[in-house]
Amino acid sequence: MNSEVYKNMKESVEHTRQAVIKAQSSHDAEAHQQAQYQLSLSKQWLREIEEYGELEEIAAEIHRIKEDIKHLSEAYESIRAY
Repeated sequence: MNSEVYKNMKESVEHTRQAVIKAQSSHDAEAHQQAQYQLSLSKQWLREIEEYGELEEIAAEIHRIKEDIKHLSEAYESIRAY
C-alpha cells in the first residue's frame, strides 16, 4: 500500500473533523460548505485505500477511520437538518 495515500486519508479525516465542528458552531454557509467538501474528500480517500485491497496490516485502523467518517457524516447531516 502506498503510505502517502494512507497519510493523506488520515489528514483528510482530521480536516473533516475540524470542519464539521466549525460548522456545528456556526451558522455560516461557508463553514457548512467546507464541512461537506471535506467529508466528500475523506470518503474519496477511503475508497482509494480500499481499492488497494491489501489492508490486513492496517485493517483495525481502516475500520476506525470508517467509523469516524460515519460519525462525521451523521453529525453533518444533523446540522443540515436545521
